[in-house]
Amino acid sequence: MINTNGQRRNGTNVCYPSKHPPLPGKAENKTMNILYKPEGPAKEYADDPIKRDEGWAANLTKGCVHGCKYCYVPNSMAWKFKGANRRELFHSERVARKDVLRKLELDLKRCNGMSEPVFFSFTTDPYQVGQDNALTREALLLCEKYKVTANILTKGGMEAADDFDILKRNNWKFGTTIIFAYDESRREWEPNASCLGDRDQAVYDAHGRGIYTWVSVEPVIDVYQALRVMREMASYVDFWKVGKLNHGKQISPELGEIEAAIDWGSFLEEVEQSIPPEKLLIKHDLEAFRYAPRPWPNSSCRQLNAHRLSQVGRCDLWQVRKRSIVG
Repeated sequence: MINTNGQRRNGTNVCYPSKHPPLPGKAENKTMNILYKPEGPAKEYADDPIKRDEGWAANLTKGCVHGCKYCYVPNSMAWKFKGANRRELFHSERVARKDVLRKLELDLKRCNGMSEPVFFSFTTDPYQVGQDNALTREALLLCEKYKVTANILTKGGMEAADDFDILKRNNWKFGTTIIFAYDESRREWEPNASCLGDRDQAVYDAHGRGIYTWVSVEPVIDVYQALRVMREMASYVDFWKVGKLNHGKQISPELGEIEAAIDWGSFLEEVEQSIPPEKLLIKHDLEAFRYAPRPWPNSSCRQLNAHRLSQVGRCDLWQVRKRSIVG
């Protein structure tokens, strides 16, 4: 049941069609150079669940050196990375798209002053560790020039801090993906992305500067760690977007087994107990388990990861936090 404020009956947010006519228009989407309208699950991230504006997206580069083992992109980009080693090829380099800034500026001119945000990025990361990320800053400055809102999602941690000045003066949003509480898990699944403490530091500092912060908890691989992240970071995260693990079998047998083993309905219940509804977007794929039969009656999702309880006293997210930067 959805109410007139764009929320479910329990108060959590949903993504709606835009209340404003999309600019430059859905019919013109195919004629854009860099900007595009995401579809499917990606649309829930690009859209603004608060303002109820449909979003655009932009991928400035091809490839990503972060090497996340759960990444779906190599499987969906066979046109560029062919053969059995396409995952290795995708994660081996990051290459700027040809004439990307010139083409982006052409798109932004056509969208001058539009209300819909532009999401950076889905098929790559705008702030990759150990790379020159100046391209992202130039893209943000173009968005600022043409009065188009930018929305960031990254695993680059403090690599993004140099651009906080742009986000701050434009009241734009800074998001990061954090699905683990222990860096040993991060090293296993996200080997070349920034460490958890670095990502936590970036969110903490952005919040201290008055920047709107949000965290993506998806894909969920260890539900106990995901819940720990939400509970520990709640005081300086303005909004949460939570989903599940999808298409695990298509990526690897191990991920397929993990996806099948988790009681997603119980996980959904605990997420909603951890985060106030006005600060939470439950993605449709997780929402689908709201009324699903429970495979393990009277069990909570913590019990699915009981081996983690021995580590309850430690959490690698907050080991290196510095004092918040205000200004």
